Amino acid sequence: SSDLIFLGDGVPVFRKRIAELLRVPYFFAPAHLSRQHAGSIGMRGLELYAAGRIETAAEHSPKYYRTSQAERERREKAQIRPMREEDLEIVSQIESLSYPDPWSLNGFKEEVSNDHALSVVMEDPAGVVGYAVVMLMGEEADLVKITVTEKERGKGYGRKLLEEVLRELPNRGVTDTTLEVRASNLPAITLYEHMGFRSEGVRPGGYSNPAEDAVFYRLKLKK
Repeated sequence: SSDLIFLGDGVPVFRKRIAELLRVPYFFAPAHLSRQHAGSIGMRGLELYAAGRIETAAEHSPKYYRTSQAERERREKAQIRPMREEDLEIVSQIESLSYPDPWSLNGFKEEVSNDHALSVVMEDPAGVVGYAVVMLMGEEADLVKITVTEKERGKGYGRKLLEEVLRELPNRGVTDTTLEVRASNLPAITLYEHMGFRSEGVRPGGYSNPAEDAVFYRLKLKK
C-alpha cells in the first residue's frame, strides 16, 4: 500500500508524537505546505476570546473556515423549481423545525394547487433544503414564507430563493412585493434590505410565540 502523507497545520505540533507512535511507512509533506495561516489562527483566537476559553493543541479539533470543493460543487448543483405534492412532507418537516407556530402540511398543499400563489423549493443533490411561498394579489404580492434548513443557512440559499422569486413575479404581472419579518431577525432583514426592500413601518406585537414586533417591508419591482 502507499505510504501515509502527513500534511496540514497539525504537523508541526504533532510531528514528534507521530514519529514515536507510527509503525507504518509515512512521510511529512514539505514544511511550507504545513504552516499555519495567520488569518485562520487569528479567526480562531477571536472566537475563543469571545467565548472566554483557551485551547491547547491536544484539545483542538479541526475548524474549517473555507468551504470545501465538494460543498461548493453541491451548492452549484442546487436548483429552484415549482413545489410539488411529493415535496410537501419534507417541506412540512423543515417548517416544523424552523417555526414555533408552523404551517400544517395541508396549508402547503392548498398553496401548491392555488393559482394565486407562487410556491417553489430549492433542491440540491441531498434533497429539498428550502422553500418559498408568495401570495399573488393582482399587481401586488406578499412573501409569506422563505425558509432554509438550519444546517444550510448562511450559505446563500435564502438569497437564491429570493432572487428567483423576484425574477418571476414581474412575469405574473406583479409590481409591488411586501413582506413582514421579526424585528430581531437581523440576518433576514440584512438580506431584504440588500435586495432593495425598504421598511414602511412596524406592526407592534405582530408575532406571537414569542411576542415580538413585525417590521413591514416593500419592494417596487421593475417591469
